[in-house]
Formats: sequence, C-alpha cells, structure tokens
Amino acid sequence: MTDQPHEGPPRNCLLSLMVLTITTCICLTTITLSGFGGYQDEYSDIQTEDVETQAAEVATQYSLALEDETAGSWELAYDRYEFIETKQPGYADVTRRLQEVAIMLSVTPTLAATDTPDATATPTATIEAATSETASEEPAATATSEGPDVAGYFDDAEKLYNAGLHEDAIEYLDIVISLDPEYRRSEVDSMLFNSLKQQAFIYFRGTNTDDGTKGYPGDQLVRGIQLADRALVLQDENPQVGSLDNLDSERFFVNGYVVARSYIAGGLNSAAVPILQELCELNCGWGFRGVTVQDMLNGTN
Repeated sequence: MTDQPHEGPPRNCLLSLMVLTITTCICLTTITLSGFGGYQDEYSDIQTEDVETQAAEVATQYSLALEDETAGSWELAYDRYEFIETKQPGYADVTRRLQEVAIMLSVTPTLAATDTPDATATPTATIEAATSETASEEPAATATSEGPDVAGYFDDAEKLYNAGLHEDAIEYLDIVISLDPEYRRSEVDSMLFNSLKQQAFIYFRGTNTDDGTKGYPGDQLVRGIQLADRALVLQDENPQVGSLDNLDSERFFVNGYVVARSYIAGGLNSAAVPILQELCELNCGWGFRGVTVQDMLNGTN
C-alpha cells in the first residue's frame, strides 16, 4: 500500500489565523492610542487649570495691591505689583502703578542720626521756577560743627512755601521736624498743613503742569490722596493749623474714583460698579482730565 503524502492545513484555516492576528494588532493599537489620547486630554486639563489658577492669583494680588495703595502701604503694594509683572507682564496698568508707587516710596526724606540731610530740592519743582524775587536762588541750608542748620532749613522751607512750591516746602519742613521736632512747631505745622492741602487740591483738580512748577507732572491722584491723609491727621491733632476747606469730602470722592478706575483697568468691572454708583449719587459729572464718573460707569456695561 502506497503512503499518501501528508496534507497541510486547509486554506480557510490559514486565512482565519491571519484575520485573527490582524484583528489583535488593531485592537492593541486602538487601546494604545486611546490611552495616549486620554493622557493628552488630562494634560490639557491640567494646563488649563494652571492658567486659570494663575489668572485668579494675579487678579487677587492686583485687587489687594489697590487696597494697599489706598491704605498707604506702599511697600506691600510695590511687592504685589512686582509679583504680577513677573507672572503676567503687561497686566492692566501695573507698569504705570509700579512707577507711581516707586515715586511714593522715594518722596519722603529719610534721615540717619549721623547724616547731614540732602538740601537739594526735588527735581519736579525747583526754586528757580519761582517768580518771587525772594525765592530766586536755590536754598542752601548748611551744617555747622554742632550739626545740621535747622534754622537754615526752616528759612528755605518758608521761601518755598511763599513761592507756592508746595512739594519742595513739604520736603524741607519734614527735614526740620526730623532734625528738631519742637523747632518753631506751630509755624512748621501751619505751613506743612497748608502745603499738604493745597498740593492735594492741585492734584485732585489736575492743575499740575508738565514743567513741574506745580508739583509732579501727570496723573498724581494717588499722591494727592496721600498728601490729603497727612493734612487730615495734622488737622485732627491740632485744629488750629487751618481749615480743611472740604478736603475730607474731596479726598473721599477722589479715592473712590481711583479705586474704581483701577478695578476697571484690571477687568474687575463688577467690583467697580457699586463704587461708581455711590459716586454718581454725589456727582456723576465729576471727572479727571476728560473722564467722568458717568463715562466709567457707562464703560462697565
């Protein structure tokens, strides 16, 4: 009997095996891609959450910085604005506010016990700008062997005051107080109060000029608030220094205007609206350099 050759597996069996192999590969590939796609979606969600968290953090710091400015906490406000600039450069009006707060931190003279104070007037308003003949020369208080010449600083402050250069007068009067708190105190307090008050009014009403003869140029509402606060404290401690002439009410209004304007600049319209509505009840038409309370309220809609 002749042996029959051994037959291979049927063709349809081989075909089934190939189909099964291909199907398995496709399933594995699909599972792998699905897993990767899920990872990508999760990573995207994490990135979105990070962006939203940072935006909320920046907005919160901006709001707190505005409150610090209002409270006169200039160092803290500066730190918050620097943080915002690091996290989100160009946010709202932070760059301008950093510059303003830096000015605020530098305007008050600081004196060491062993140092001779700098007798140079601030660059924003120098004595040469005065038209008064008695104030035509730059003050030059001198130091004696016993210490700084307090009387010389007082005389210079008086010349600046009479010339209407209130920012410079404030600086020199602060020096006098630092050197000798009791030196001609009633006269010092009276001049200081009036310079603070008049300079605040100049800033509130936008009558300061670009040449610096009426204080710092540009938008100085925040500086005006600081000066008004000092004047209010002086008058509260000693009513004899002079009359407020509605400085307190004007300061209240301007402060609300500044805070609302800053909220709007930071995109926080909902926080600005109640402040503007309160101001509008008092005077909707009040404005600073062309922008009224009503204009800002309309812009929040």
